[in-house]
Amino acid sequence: MLLSETLGERIVSKASAETLGSADGVIVDPESPRIVAVRTGKGRKARVIPWETLSGVGDAAVVVEQDDAVREPSEGREHDQATDAVKVLGGLVVSDRGNEHGTITDIAFDAASGAVEEIRTSRSTTIIGERIRSIGHYAWIVTAADDELGGL
Repeated sequence: MLLSETLGERIVSKASAETLGSADGVIVDPESPRIVAVRTGKGRKARVIPWETLSGVGDAAVVVEQDDAVREPSEGREHDQATDAVKVLGGLVVSDRGNEHGTITDIAFDAASGAVEEIRTSRSTTIIGERIRSIGHYAWIVTAADDELGGL
């Protein structure tokens, strides 16, 4: 599933059948690498829903088990990605060899686990999720592709 297909979808509670917001972003853990939460709202009003509280992510809605799964983002990476201090879509991608790969235009992920399968960039390249090494305010750092090795 593509992140672009998920953004803007309603977040619906399985318990109450009420709409809790819309999927406005995601929080990505670079160590896994997987989506660990869905963001609803923007800026200071941003809230997160941990991935493990979701029942499903489909083409019509993101379904969460309980209404109270929506919470404030915790400090650090979660807060930075929830408030767009660190960009997910639009974030710059740089390899650990220092080569720029453009900005992130979309993320393909496994709807069941949240695993990041690949990131797509403005340079029409795809980078498998396993190459993600870190995510910071300046860029997403990925392991260099074989054709980047050499030099030094």
